[in-house]
Amino acid sequence: MNETDLSSTRRLIGTYTLGAKDTLRLSAQGPFLRAEASCGTNDVRHGMAASFAGRLVIAFGPKDKVEIGAYRVSGNSMEGVWVPPAADDLRKCGREKSAGGKDGVWTITEAIAIDNTAYTGTVHVKPIQGVDATNRPTPVEIEWRLHDGNYRSFGFACDDAMYTTFSFEPEKPYCLAVFDPRADGGFEGMWMTNEFKRGGTSLARRR
Repeated sequence: MNETDLSSTRRLIGTYTLGAKDTLRLSAQGPFLRAEASCGTNDVRHGMAASFAGRLVIAFGPKDKVEIGAYRVSGNSMEGVWVPPAADDLRKCGREKSAGGKDGVWTITEAIAIDNTAYTGTVHVKPIQGVDATNRPTPVEIEWRLHDGNYRSFGFACDDAMYTTFSFEPEKPYCLAVFDPRADGGFEGMWMTNEFKRGGTSLARRR
């Protein structure tokens, strides 16, 4: 995250309307945001959020069990930050740098996990079957083939960024949402679950 991301994240604090009657609340959690969505009468979903590369990124799932991975992409380089559950300090985040990108394959050149251990390997990104890879953001499958094993997830790829998530309770439902800002102060974007169920264009207007 850079200073632009941090200042943009702080400006997002507030309450938003989702659709006709649902509510999204974003509150401060260190340099990040805690997200709480009220969907229907008794359905409350918990998550974390932040602004990365000009977009609002939210991961929902079991409370304090989901993390966000956000990468900036520039040519043949990719640099990401991993925000762990309930993180309230940038120093608690993981970092990952990669090079390449040909055919969706990135070679990790430098990386530190959220537990402060180094790791090596490759990152493989491919569009989810049946989607148009030219439409952005593109729903993608992501696999980290690391020195200690392989790890799979999902996310969205943009021309300048990639967003993903992990859950520490993967047997329970969780999802990722990526929103672009609108001129009226709201956001429009897409969401996808860990079962690759997806939808768009969710719209949040600030109350």
